[in-house]
Amino acid sequence: MRAAVDELLANGHSALALYGQLLERVLADGVDPAAAEGGEGAAAAGPATAALSDAQKARMCRRIAESDKCLADGADEALQVMDVSSYLSQVVCKTNTV
Repeated sequence: MRAAVDELLANGHSALALYGQLLERVLADGVDPAAAEGGEGAAAAGPATAALSDAQKARMCRRIAESDKCLADGADEALQVMDVSSYLSQVVCKTNTV
């Protein structure tokens, strides 16, 4: 994981940009893209199946927000991204009890 985070940051991507994309993906989980865009046939397609529970989404969003605050306070970007990545992995695998 460290190598992936180091490469991501070395390529000029910021933690804040990553967090923004993560939040979009987490919050869009289970939302039918056609319904979200108001496209035709959205009602016929039915609701999309959510891979994440609301509790998982809440834990993920909270950790991202906490990390964002740490970054604003001057924390190391690489450590924060690794922390968030590890935590999100645990939440998705349902091994986190927090």
